[in-house]
Amino acid sequence: MISISMLPVWLLDFGGALAMIILSGLCLHHALALARADRESPLAIFLLWFCGALFALAVSRSSGHILKHLLTFFGQKDLWLGLAPYSGSINSMAFIVIASVTLFFNRIETIMERMVRDREKIEKNSQDLFRLNKDIEAVIAERTKAGMALRIAHEVRNPVTIIGGMVRRLLNVYPPEEEGRLKLTHILDQARKLENLVSKFEAVRP
Repeated sequence: MISISMLPVWLLDFGGALAMIILSGLCLHHALALARADRESPLAIFLLWFCGALFALAVSRSSGHILKHLLTFFGQKDLWLGLAPYSGSINSMAFIVIASVTLFFNRIETIMERMVRDREKIEKNSQDLFRLNKDIEAVIAERTKAGMALRIAHEVRNPVTIIGGMVRRLLNVYPPEEEGRLKLTHILDQARKLENLVSKFEAVRP
């Protein structure tokens, strides 16, 4: 039986055990809500495991304390002495789980930080590749335009050369006093200008 002088201590221990169960249960509830809100957050996962182990420890330890006082109160102290090792082993396992979760999270956090750095590098490389691709596309577009312009210039040169040659032949057979000779001379001048323009354009090909 518990003496009257120990009753306040027993009540305090009993109340503390209940408070530990309630508080650890609230922690587990909030940790579960965080984990549901962000299922990929390593911190939320750690808190869920940690609070789960803490809740198990609180239930085991508090239940042991409450059971101890109840058995002692009803004169079954020997029964408690037989159950005490089991309660202690459960508490020890809960401590091991808490320590393991903490150490495991430390390793996971290191891996996650490395993954974040690698992702940032990948994003930077992707942006660099995108800019490089845009530059290559711009160069290809410019070369394509230049190639098309050269082909057009080549196509222009052939008829201009033919026109110039034909006009020169006509000038050789036209008498100087013929009225059409002036027009032929004007056509030849324009053909020469076109030939010079095409030659200058071809000289600056890429």
